Amino acid sequence: MSPWVIILAALLFGFALDRYPTHYIDEAFFVFAAVRAAAGGPFTYRVSSQEPYGDSVWALHGPLMPHISYWLYRLFGFSLLASRLPNYIAA
Repeated sequence: MSPWVIILAALLFGFALDRYPTHYIDEAFFVFAAVRAAAGGPFTYRVSSQEPYGDSVWALHGPLMPHISYWLYRLFGFSLLASRLPNYIAA
């Protein structure tokens, strides 16, 4: 397969990031810290009342994704496109 076919397919899929596929169940979990920070709150939030250090854990995943999403929300506003853009670029 030609690399141009793969590049063309990736570009075409990029134009549909905000429309297809519909939202996944875990999308809201991974971007909630960034949404909360962009709205003026802290990055940390209680994931579970039984988690140790529940108020200081970065949603049980590293801080890079929330920080990237935070800046994308500041640039593009709250949308599916801004939520999916970091994963699309990383892939």
